[in-house]
Amino acid sequence: MKSYHELLYSLFMVPFTAGNGVQNSDGLRIHDGSISTSAIAIFLVGIAFVFISVSSSPVHEDPDNLIRYVLITTVLLGIGAIFTLWARFNRQIREKEDTISCSTNSKPTGLRLKFLWLFCVGIIVRTALSIAKRVYNITISYHLAQSYVSIIWNILLFAFSCLETAFVTHFCNTAVVGSLLVHYGMIFIIVANLSIWFDSVLGQERRYFNSNNETQTNFEVESYNCTNTATVVCLAESAFPYVYPIVAEFCLVSTGFLFRIWSTAKMTMTRKFLMNSTRHKEETLPLLNSENFKIDQVSSVLDEYSRELSFPYLSATIGMMFVIILIILEAAILIENGEDKLSDLYKSLEIYRLVYTITMLGLVFLGFGLLYGQCIPINTSRHLSAGEFILLFSLLGMVMFLLFAVVARIKHSSTGSWSTAENVVLLVVVYFQTVFILQSYRYRRYRRLNCLSIKNVFMLLSVMNLGLWFNDSFLQNRVPYIHAVYHKMYSHQAWTFMNAILFPIVVFFRFHSSMMLYELRHMISSSN
Repeated sequence: MKSYHELLYSLFMVPFTAGNGVQNSDGLRIHDGSISTSAIAIFLVGIAFVFISVSSSPVHEDPDNLIRYVLITTVLLGIGAIFTLWARFNRQIREKEDTISCSTNSKPTGLRLKFLWLFCVGIIVRTALSIAKRVYNITISYHLAQSYVSIIWNILLFAFSCLETAFVTHFCNTAVVGSLLVHYGMIFIIVANLSIWFDSVLGQERRYFNSNNETQTNFEVESYNCTNTATVVCLAESAFPYVYPIVAEFCLVSTGFLFRIWSTAKMTMTRKFLMNSTRHKEETLPLLNSENFKIDQVSSVLDEYSRELSFPYLSATIGMMFVIILIILEAAILIENGEDKLSDLYKSLEIYRLVYTITMLGLVFLGFGLLYGQCIPINTSRHLSAGEFILLFSLLGMVMFLLFAVVARIKHSSTGSWSTAENVVLLVVVYFQTVFILQSYRYRRYRRLNCLSIKNVFMLLSVMNLGLWFNDSFLQNRVPYIHAVYHKMYSHQAWTFMNAILFPIVVFFRFHSSMMLYELRHMISSSN
């Protein structure tokens, strides 16, 4: 029963609590959540950016309301996180639970804090003007639905900015004990800030490109025509070009302070984590074997396992078989001219890519199980390296590209449900695979070398990612059927621009993931 409990924990809990870890006296792993929370933050930022971008496109009758719904959701989560963390930090300070006072009120920090308060005042002015304009619109029965939603949004923006400014001021010079709740709370606050920042930048572009007869441009300076317009509306419209940058600056400055608090929470959590965990010199692994092998003890049994074959070339061969079938289908689509035959081939490609992606998802979950069963954490305070930060950055581009594809496929559902299912599954795969890769760098030594070895999972995933990289680099953009639905959804010019920015990041994510998995396979081999 204990082995099943550990197996379920490794499959369904570790992907969401992954990070630096040790093994306690009961054989269970303890993680600080530093990896999973970073990946989830990237994922949520990508979701927010895509939904705001899609909501602002001309395909919607009322894009402003759709954007407000997304922002209201993220800000409500951010406000809830602020209240939760404020209560938790105050309780820790009252109990003096390893609280560290960092009362170094340096001049740069104090100056940034003053500017944060100044930007907060600017947001208060901006929300007041916007609410006044919307109230006036309601009195004359103009854009009623949009006005009501905008009033709710501005009230929430006012509350969020004031609460966040007070939160940052109160805790910017205090390092408190981190936990999974702290990490996830900081994620929601940061995502809310980045969403508001992206909306403010996008709002400036919309105002610039969607100017109508109410705006006049003299010597490239935008001014609002106040003729036959109420004073409050004229004042609000004239002030908006100046308050939009203030909103963006507030979000970026507060995000910098939040990252500072988050980093201290990670450090103090690691410190508490090292002091409280019971890590014996000779750690044991209870999973996948009834006997507990001492890792640091050189025994004849371990030497016998080391001499067993792990079949690395067999796993690479199996991966190549998957890749070759994918390349054959893509090549057949490129050389086929018949319309009916081309449609059948494209449907076959969609189904095969879905099977390919589901296979990768199964391998990732198998890797989590083997990582937990065959390896132990040997580094309890490792920070993300440059290569790992690059992987997280490319994950953001990958998530945004897949979400744009999913939205387009759902909007035009008649163009292929198989491709929609593949993109949804692929979104799940890229998150779990990224967490699996980053977590594996903290687990080096392993127990047995046989067919069911984690090094074979690394090799198979590396080959399959490399196959997707080859497919995306040389074949994917050459298939016209793939981009037809995107041009219909976002227009040819818009999709060409988005594809030119995001698709190279997608290709790089495939290649970088493949190289990191191959590196992990050799790191595991050299740690016997």
